[in-house]
Amino acid sequence: IAKGVLSTFANAISSSSISRGTSFLKDKINEKIFSDNINVIDKPDIVKGLGSKSFDLEGVKTNTLKLVEDGILKYYLVDTYNGKKLNLKSNGRCGGTSNLYFDNGKISYKDLINSNSRIIYVTETIGHGTNLVTGDYSVGATGFLVENGEFKYPVNEITIAGNFNEMFKNITLANDLEFRYSINSPTMFIEGMTVAGK
Repeated sequence: IAKGVLSTFANAISSSSISRGTSFLKDKINEKIFSDNINVIDKPDIVKGLGSKSFDLEGVKTNTLKLVEDGILKYYLVDTYNGKKLNLKSNGRCGGTSNLYFDNGKISYKDLINSNSRIIYVTETIGHGTNLVTGDYSVGATGFLVENGEFKYPVNEITIAGNFNEMFKNITLANDLEFRYSINSPTMFIEGMTVAGK
């Protein structure tokens, strides 16, 4: 689920979305969009990484990009065509990201689970409820109710909703990052989302 949040972020900072004006992160370079200590990295040279590559689809060399540093957006994902529209040089991201990940947070998974008296631990979402223009997010969800760090019982047929502009600023990450896919994230806690359902 955390990977999905990161994937939406990548779509929102693609130069095609920015040049068309269809992203809620338009004109946000060098602005704080995440909470402190959040770092997002796209690293194309991880050995045996599923997204590793030396060049993008246009043949432009790829280098590691720290897309978000301490919560501040530093780069868009720029290809040659849309880069010209934006007066930006391609950074080798035609075709999207390589190995994209949230860097580890500063607390353990156990401490994260215990950080709030009641948490919905989401294991699956249903539907595509993301509006890239406004940042609105609303999907069906399945998971578990966690009370005081203990998994109590499963929940389903609920809806979780929010806006990415606020959600990004309320993210806390654990320190359990593993590289299994081309997009990876440690366990993520987002405070203050709207939950609906019986």
